[in-house]
Amino acid sequence: FNWDSYYLTAEYLQRAGHLALGARFMEQAGQTLAATYDHLTEAEYTDLVAISDRVLDSYKDPKRAERLYRRAIEMRPELFDAYHGLAATLQIQGDIETALQVLEDYEVRYGETERLGRARRSLQQAQSRRVDP
Repeated sequence: FNWDSYYLTAEYLQRAGHLALGARFMEQAGQTLAATYDHLTEAEYTDLVAISDRVLDSYKDPKRAERLYRRAIEMRPELFDAYHGLAATLQIQGDIETALQVLEDYEVRYGETERLGRARRSLQQAQSRRVDP
């Protein structure tokens, strides 16, 4: 199987109502894509992040999405999209502190961006809502 075969199988399984099995195949699509290359081009990175987004949004599997976002960060740490997805995934799992740390890690290495600032403010607001009754 190549990565797009896993992807198409996952989509079929999702349409058939087998979300958990579809999520496994979609994660395998991302892992296979990442394993195919020593260094992802920006287009391949975008594909990996899009697969991660699908695992989170369509398949509702934040643990699998987290693994894929972390793999994308490993392969292209200078690009922000996977950090943003990972932070959102961690927030969904209730780990806002680690989500904020992910954004801080990016900022320390690559500097502040407008998008990073918006994500941080959103997480800080969510954190304050959790603390305040």
